[in-house]
Amino acid sequence: MEQPSVGLNCQGKPRTCGLRFSLLDGIVLFSSIVIGIFGYPYLDGFVLFIPFVVVHFFLFCNVFRIRRKPELIWAGLFILVTAAWIGSGHLSILGICGTQVPVTIAIIANELRVPTYHGIFSRHINPRIDEYTSRGEN
Repeated sequence: MEQPSVGLNCQGKPRTCGLRFSLLDGIVLFSSIVIGIFGYPYLDGFVLFIPFVVVHFFLFCNVFRIRRKPELIWAGLFILVTAAWIGSGHLSILGICGTQVPVTIAIIANELRVPTYHGIFSRHINPRIDEYTSRGEN
């Protein structure tokens, strides 16, 4: 596999840092909230999983720009936590979300400490961000 050029990400685009937001992001976020509101009478609290997961995806991919492995850890733990709550016979949407939010906070806090952090406020948090964005590493 060919190594990307210096300063380009694996898709061949210039590496960037900071918050990313597009019209499509806004549409997806807004749609998930609308689905959560209007779907509630039909699916009870379960429909709240949609905006919960979509907002986390946005936070991880666009705001804090979390690396892939911690994202997958979050997703795996979300599935395990949900299965544990279902298996306990005491299903609680607030319980699931309340259990998962500390995981979110821990992943974000950890990400802010890595030398390749390139999410929101990275120019203030990471003094080596320009070195990272100029490299072609993934």
